[in-house]
Amino acid sequence: MIDKIIWRLRQPLKRITSKKDIDFLNGGAIPPIVANNCFGGEIYKRLKQPFNTPFIGLFVYGSDFVKLVGDLENYLSFSLYFVDRSKWTDNDIDYPVGLLNDVEIHFMHYENEAIAGEKWERRVKRLLAYEAKEDFIIKFCDRDGGADQDFKSFHELSYEHKISFGTNNYDHKNHIKINKNDNGRVPDGVDLYRICQYYFDLYHWIKTGDVQFSLYSWTKALLRIA
Repeated sequence: MIDKIIWRLRQPLKRITSKKDIDFLNGGAIPPIVANNCFGGEIYKRLKQPFNTPFIGLFVYGSDFVKLVGDLENYLSFSLYFVDRSKWTDNDIDYPVGLLNDVEIHFMHYENEAIAGEKWERRVKRLLAYEAKEDFIIKFCDRDGGADQDFKSFHELSYEHKISFGTNNYDHKNHIKINKNDNGRVPDGVDLYRICQYYFDLYHWIKTGDVQFSLYSWTKALLRIA
């Protein structure tokens, strides 16, 4: 009962701050987000924008993700097909696993292969239709693997608008060490979306590329209205 009351009290604040973020980004339209898990989907929902990326409701293991974004257009030109097993685990998997050449896409929030495949293909077309591909927003974290070499390779990519999160320090201005961890890794993409705003102003970074703290962003994270 108390949780429901708190949730209801938060909603007006969430609507007000969401509108402020949308206005700050001149209507909320942003370049495609390429993220290694569900992080990007939270931004699209906040800004009330259609998903112009296929990287929604899924995750990609660390070294696979760095390999993929290092040659993104080429990998997205491959046909997606589905496999019964993953090279990353011996455990049974109860969601679709797709393969782009040698990179696995784990569709953990999709009911079946047909739905996963249809949405992937439709959203790939949206992403590739965006002309200024150098403006893509690229996000990486250590949630599903991420060795030091993966972070090094990630920050050597030519994309200007990239950010990484990890439970360890990495010497780069666009890397943020997250103190809260889940078995030695950062929290999942949904939680990380909120938690990271304690550390920097996410929407200011999206607009300007500058990583900086703001009391406004910190307050949104604290009140769970981000």
